[in-house]
Amino acid sequence: LTPDVASVITNMTSAFSKVGNLVDDDEEEERMETSRQAQAKYRKAQDAYNSKGSNDDVLRLFQEAEEAIKPLLGNGLAGLDPQELETVLKGRLHQAVVTAHLETVPDRWGKVKSLAEDVLQFDFNNAHARWLRGLSLMHGLNRPKEAEEECRRAAECARMQGKDAEAGQWEAERSE
Repeated sequence: LTPDVASVITNMTSAFSKVGNLVDDDEEEERMETSRQAQAKYRKAQDAYNSKGSNDDVLRLFQEAEEAIKPLLGNGLAGLDPQELETVLKGRLHQAVVTAHLETVPDRWGKVKSLAEDVLQFDFNNAHARWLRGLSLMHGLNRPKEAEEECRRAAECARMQGKDAEAGQWEAERSE
């Protein structure tokens, strides 16, 4: 290549890389905005849960938050940054709790099990997720032996985490 042609190619490549960086910056800004909006929806759902408990409106708010973060789930949960992942897992755990209380939700125990297992995939010793999974195995899938084992593990996890009151409550419920 002549020096003039090489210079033109270098300048063009440099210009394209700047355009590429602008695209990357725009994508990152869009990602951050999507995350910010989704996290705000999760906070709203959490606040509603704290003030209203388990009801259809609270479940709808958690589902709307899940929809808002969906564009960031292209690579599944593992593609989220740590703060986003924590937010989604807390949201899914709350969805599982709310769903367990709502008898009108179709296939509620299947949904509870799926949501609890999402949490357990990243937080294997989450006592609440284990308990909810156990309830779903008992009530929804009619697998009493597996359910009993899961509920026992949930109580053990709770005790190891210093949640003795919950462990005691769960153990009392298991023996009923």
